[in-house]
Amino acid sequence: IFLQGISLLSSMNCILRKHQSQIIFLLIIALVFLYSSLRTITSRREEEANQISSLHRVGALTNNGVLRNVAEPINKSTDRAIFWHIAKTGGTTLKWYYACLGLVVANEVGISNGHDTDSSLQVWEHRSGFKYVNVDTTGLEGIERAKSLGLGQSGLADVIFTMYPHHAAEMFVTSDPSYKGRFFTMIRHPVERAASMFYYRQNAEHENEKVYVPHWKNVKFVDYLRRAGGQKNPMVLTLANKLEERTVTAQDLEIAKEILRTKFLVGLTSKFHESVQRFNHYFGFDNGYVDRKCEEGSHKNKNTASNYIPVEEGSEEWDLLMKIYDLDMQLYEYAIQLFEEQKSLGRK
Repeated sequence: IFLQGISLLSSMNCILRKHQSQIIFLLIIALVFLYSSLRTITSRREEEANQISSLHRVGALTNNGVLRNVAEPINKSTDRAIFWHIAKTGGTTLKWYYACLGLVVANEVGISNGHDTDSSLQVWEHRSGFKYVNVDTTGLEGIERAKSLGLGQSGLADVIFTMYPHHAAEMFVTSDPSYKGRFFTMIRHPVERAASMFYYRQNAEHENEKVYVPHWKNVKFVDYLRRAGGQKNPMVLTLANKLEERTVTAQDLEIAKEILRTKFLVGLTSKFHESVQRFNHYFGFDNGYVDRKCEEGSHKNKNTASNYIPVEEGSEEWDLLMKIYDLDMQLYEYAIQLFEEQKSLGRK
């Protein structure tokens, strides 16, 4: 038996020497496969960690204890409308329109006439006859003040306007919420919106220094895009709550789509009248004659650029903008799909 064992080992040694190169090759293949498997596992774990981190980052907008899902039955007594105002989509018109309907509005007008120093919440009447809560929910500083004064659970505002939906949602965070927020928004083609914003800021002398840019007066739009081009994918950045990071990924786009699908009633600037009708039916803002009167007046209160020049598809401006808004374009196309899917939500 001992001699047979010695003979077997000798035979194996000969085989190893004879097939040494093939065995080394197989070992290399095995190591590459093992490395690839480990990389896949690590990548999946990193992706899961990123998803958890992303969900944590967008917590307020995904918290059913704070916000209603768009398809949930509406409770007019306790649900409060929050409009995500994306610049140059028609939001300024809607601010005037809903105030005209007699609704109590929360926006930048609320802190005019010295109301920025009020120590408690109140509804006051503007000289126009419109009613406002004495807070400004359009900016971050104003949202913090509104939150500290308890706007979300006061029930005072019928419609809240904001450019920061995540922060606005936090106004409704409380251990025992009586009121919950419901988001709606108006979305415009990113290329049209960018052009409109540029031409408006060129000539908006009545605006503050954050909006009006006098040194753009003689700048061509294409030159502006070549040099800077503005913020990249602002809609996805906002919904993914990554404004400070300034960069977004395909994963952030999916998060933005899901938030838009579950939490927002979507309107389109290209179908403005139909969108407003849908908003009104959904929230119960219809008011017969007053509705028509305010609708007619809203056409006179549009905040538009008089020198607006449409961007032609296939032009250099168009191509540059499509690169800047690559993910926003995908979100816009998804918004068009949602607009069709949500038709039943806007019916009486």
